[in-house]
Amino acid sequence: MQFSPSRGLPRLDPLSRPFSLACGGPAKSTIKMKTFSVNKVFPFWHKVSEGTLTTRFAAAVALLVVVTAALISIASIVFQQQSVENIISEREATAVAQIAHEIDNNLMLRRDALIRSASDIASVVPHDRQHYQEWLNRHHMMKSFFSNLVVIDRRGHQIANLSDPTSGEVDLSDREYFRQTLRTNAAIISAPLQSAISGRPVIVLTAPIRNNNGELVAILAGTIDLARDSFIRDLSDVKIGKSGYYFIVSRQGCT
Repeated sequence: MQFSPSRGLPRLDPLSRPFSLACGGPAKSTIKMKTFSVNKVFPFWHKVSEGTLTTRFAAAVALLVVVTAALISIASIVFQQQSVENIISEREATAVAQIAHEIDNNLMLRRDALIRSASDIASVVPHDRQHYQEWLNRHHMMKSFFSNLVVIDRRGHQIANLSDPTSGEVDLSDREYFRQTLRTNAAIISAPLQSAISGRPVIVLTAPIRNNNGELVAILAGTIDLARDSFIRDLSDVKIGKSGYYFIVSRQGCT
């Protein structure tokens, strides 16, 4: 929150004021005003002003000492506050960097597991729906890494699904992770998106399935459900102080 210095109140024209004050009385009456002396109100000033040069000098020195001490105290408080803020900022930056590193490691671990699985599934001949589905059924332990595993053919159609073998074909050809994998013939990690299969927020990891000639014949895709229990979901349970929290922002600025 930022505070801006208040401006002085605008001076109102006498004719535009919402109200005015007036004194009424007989025309012949006179107004008597009492005067007061500064020396009576501030007797110390009277003593200093009428004192010797030494007294005046001592008073000036005392005033200078008081003002200097006040300025030093204010500067010390500001410096200490700034130091505390810098320490907290550095600690938070270190904590964020460590958590980001852990997330990277978790994603790389899952990507490498997916690449090895895609290399293993490439031995399945022929490359058709039935054999892909049988391979997924035999490797259900992969669900410890992913919420679901699917196989996508070169047209962009899902042809095998570990969680729902009877789901049938789902057109994923418009998905950026499919297009990027097909274009680069390499494993990728997608930005957070809404799954076309489950409708849930997910991250998709892909790995190309290649034939003996190194040509891409299908894509093995693993999804990580961001709304369910996962290493990323656990991040929302971590608190900073009383009300602080962590959140992840994609390159598109989405949280």
